[in-house]
Amino acid sequence: MPSRKTEYWATGLLIFMSLVFMLAKYLEIRYPGFAYLRAFSEAAMIGALADWFAVVALFGYPLGIPIPHTNLVKERQKDFADGLGVFIVENFLNDESIGVHLDKIKFSDEILEFVTKEQNPTKLARQITKYIPSMLANLDETEANQFIESNLRAVIENVDSTDVLSKMLTYLVENKMHQKLLADVIDLSDKYVRQDAAVKLIYDQIKERREWYWPPSLVIAERIADALRTELQEIRSQPEHEIRVKLNHFIEQFIFELQHSDDYKQAAETIKQSLLSNEQFLSYSQRIWTEVKGVVVKDAFSANSRLESSLRKALGFMTDKLQNDTQLQTLINQTLRREALSAIRDIRQDIAQNISQTVAGWSDISERIQNEVGNDLQFIRINGTLVGGSIGLLLYIVFDKLLPMLAN
Repeated sequence: MPSRKTEYWATGLLIFMSLVFMLAKYLEIRYPGFAYLRAFSEAAMIGALADWFAVVALFGYPLGIPIPHTNLVKERQKDFADGLGVFIVENFLNDESIGVHLDKIKFSDEILEFVTKEQNPTKLARQITKYIPSMLANLDETEANQFIESNLRAVIENVDSTDVLSKMLTYLVENKMHQKLLADVIDLSDKYVRQDAAVKLIYDQIKERREWYWPPSLVIAERIADALRTELQEIRSQPEHEIRVKLNHFIEQFIFELQHSDDYKQAAETIKQSLLSNEQFLSYSQRIWTEVKGVVVKDAFSANSRLESSLRKALGFMTDKLQNDTQLQTLINQTLRREALSAIRDIRQDIAQNISQTVAGWSDISERIQNEVGNDLQFIRINGTLVGGSIGLLLYIVFDKLLPMLAN
């Protein structure tokens, strides 16, 4: 709010100069020396009146008279509001101005300080974990299920089934995992044939399938079981056993056919499309969100939350990495600077529009501006009075005194 004292000074000075002018004009007839005071006060009065008119014309009608091009702030409020919004955006939110400020910000240091000082990794991980259940609860179930179903479907549709299967089998062969599987099968088989139940099963099969002239014999069944045990032992002990070689050859041949056979590719594609069109696939994809959310929420509330532990380790690793890795610091600073600048670009027109709409909606815009610059405007009136008087006195001396003297 402009100071009333300053306003009184400006108005009082105008009145004082008017009184001085009238007094000097009256005394000038008898005392010519008062002509100087009259010239000063006359010009000062005119200057004060001109500046008073200019100041009042900005915010209202002088003496309440609607003179054209007065009450400018109110009459041109919309133009002023639009111009102000554009001015601020073009001069304060342009790329160069924003870039200068963003260059001063070390985002990596800010992140590091936040994690290490304001929130240590343990506390921060606990807080994040604490809020995860409420965040999940506020997510729309239908949208979450649709998101999972559509993305899962997209992933499966883009998967080359035969390529994936061939790579899996290749990995198994390269790491001899198929031989380990064969060893497990041999161990299980060996344990079984060493049981009495295996001998009885062989005996029962001989008895069921024998010809009438071949009497069943428990001895034969036991010998067959012994032969099986011997064969299993040979397969286990001989890396180059025929069974192992045939298994290798079979898998390698199968991998080759998966990679090159159109029949296998077509069969895999048919199975994949059948899976995608199956109602159980949709039901399963919809259950994924519920099950995953349930697991996450349960873990978040547990005393020994694995999620919290993982977050704590990740934050600790990030802190150590951020402290020592200058390349990571540079990457974070450049990335966040670019994203911040992009975000400001996206919203600066909205900012300009918001400024314009806000200023245009002020019903008391004149009062608001006067509150900010009122004192300065009153000092303009005071300066106009004194400067005007000084110029008037100078002009009087030059044109009424010096020039006539030089002319003579």
